[in-house]
Amino acid sequence: MTALVTLALLLVVIAYQAFVTVRVVRSDQYSSGQRIVQTILIWGVPLVGAAICHVVMFTDRQSPQRGDDGFVPATDKHPPGIGQDVVHH
Repeated sequence: MTALVTLALLLVVIAYQAFVTVRVVRSDQYSSGQRIVQTILIWGVPLVGAAICHVVMFTDRQSPQRGDDGFVPATDKHPPGIGQDVVHH
């Protein structure tokens, strides 16, 4: 029974590492050098390396950084003296 549990855990770890490796290789957010280093980390440090790469990839793919909250889009209504096409003589 212990051998079966050990084998099952080993297969789960290998499957997880393969999953993260495929995600890294298919990702377009990293250069080829970064992909190689991450793949080495995934397989060189089993489970921990895959978890680190997976977390980093997840945090990098979060929603884009928010823009400036103070930005006001252009409208037809301009504040006085700003954006008006008035020629002063």
